[in-house]
Amino acid sequence: MNNFLTEIKERLPSTLETRGSSYSKIKRLEQYLMTLPGAILGKDYPTIHRFCKDLYSREIEVPKGHLLVGKMHAKQNFFVMLTGEITIWTEIGMQRLKAPQVLVTQPGTKRVIYAHETCQMITFHGIGADTVEDAELIAFIDDKDEEAFLLFLDDITPDMLENVKDARTEDANERKQIGVERNR
Repeated sequence: MNNFLTEIKERLPSTLETRGSSYSKIKRLEQYLMTLPGAILGKDYPTIHRFCKDLYSREIEVPKGHLLVGKMHAKQNFFVMLTGEITIWTEIGMQRLKAPQVLVTQPGTKRVIYAHETCQMITFHGIGADTVEDAELIAFIDDKDEEAFLLFLDDITPDMLENVKDARTEDANERKQIGVERNR
């Protein structure tokens, strides 16, 4: 397991006052949406996953009128809006965007998207993975680790982030090895 995030979590308070209130509001919205009957959660949207050497992309289409809360991003990546019009809410505020758009997502970003028009979006992640499970383990932060990740984000050096990536890659490789051994 990833000891880096576990150690950080143990040393932290459970509030995010030092980071601002956007994250807390986004989490409350996400928790509320989970209680609604028939709610489609971000993880439930049909996603097209693509892989090529050290690159993973995720493509989704969000229908007009839908509200989506995405996963927290562990690393910087590209967010490409191909079609449609959305309002996007992140820790830096809200903005209305009309396709085409190419944005850079920063580590720690958790976004809310409201689709004014049906929109198609792709994120591109520079990671060395060849399965969806492994790619998501490296590219995103687990819900239970979001607060710890955000609180120390400003203090995390690129080397530390690389260590997190290495630890997550090791976890993914261990799962692959277990799967290979089970299949023998």
